[in-house]
Amino acid sequence: MQIREPCQIDEFKVIDDQENEYALIEYRNATETPSLKLLPVGRSWFALADGTPVDQIDDEAFRIGSSGTVLRRRKPTHNGLR
Repeated sequence: MQIREPCQIDEFKVIDDQENEYALIEYRNATETPSLKLLPVGRSWFALADGTPVDQIDDEAFRIGSSGTVLRRRKPTHNGLR
């Protein structure tokens, strides 16, 4: 098995303290199995959709390294209500 280029694993919305919304993308290296299926390998890393690196604080919070802005996962809305 050979480790391939980083793959996008997930994309989700996060917001800052001013309610600005950002798209955060989770990347991880992957290895190809004999059946050509890609399996995630190692730790994930995160970046905004524009490529700006983001540090993970915990499962729900992230920090933009260059500005120090803290981002939190957007909670799902039900019936259009927050």
